[in-house]
Amino acid sequence: DRYGDGDPPRTWEDVLGLGQDIADGEGITPFMFRSEPFDNLPYFWGQGGELVDDEGAPVLDENGNRGAMVNVLSFIEELVDTGVTPQRVANIEDVEDLPREGRNDQLAMFIGNNDLIEREFKNVVEDDSWQRWQVAQIPMMEPDQYATGVGGWTEGAFVEGDDGKAAAMKDFTSKFVEPDAMARYCAATNFLPTRESAYDSEFYGDDAIEYQDTFRELLEDGVARPAVPIYSTIADEYGGAIERVVTGQASPAEAVDRMIAAVDEEYDG
Repeated sequence: DRYGDGDPPRTWEDVLGLGQDIADGEGITPFMFRSEPFDNLPYFWGQGGELVDDEGAPVLDENGNRGAMVNVLSFIEELVDTGVTPQRVANIEDVEDLPREGRNDQLAMFIGNNDLIEREFKNVVEDDSWQRWQVAQIPMMEPDQYATGVGGWTEGAFVEGDDGKAAAMKDFTSKFVEPDAMARYCAATNFLPTRESAYDSEFYGDDAIEYQDTFRELLEDGVARPAVPIYSTIADEYGGAIERVVTGQASPAEAVDRMIAAVDEEYDG
């Protein structure tokens, strides 16, 4: 509560200002994130950016999308240049690394998954001090922009027909997707159900996971990764662009143009 009047940063400008105050006043790392593409796409989506069109073709070279991506990388560059985020962020890979720094009083703010509060704070910290950690909207370029990434793992099994093994597989799959089954599974694993009806199940109460109401609010602005073949290339190139900017190997504009060229070449090739 000593910083920002106790309010979480809503904009990139807020992050930079609050981060510098924390660095000066506390001597800890103000803000961290993984260089993983999905963790940094909400900044792009919040500006209205689009990765692909309705046919699954990449559209990063369109002016609005390119500009949005340059804005994101410029923000990341400024985070590093001001010391709000250390350059070692380029080496953060495991999602558990950031909450570990938080538990050790080495980090003030980070971008993370919804299950980390339960899994890496509440279930690890012996007393109630984990409650110091709360969740908020991802800071955006402008205060009226909102976005968060949604989705997780998709598993599939393919068996021809409707009887025998196929019927058994459908029955097994239903154990994950039926509302009550999903509610039980998600409550036990600290996940957010992907079906709205699961939240109304008796097996997914108001206390199923910490900060559930906040997470449900964030889901209203959720964006899923496009289920198209070129996305894997987009993600790889975006991750590379972030690392090049963080380590000073390229300017934001240079990194974006290299990313666009690689994605377009892969799609056209």
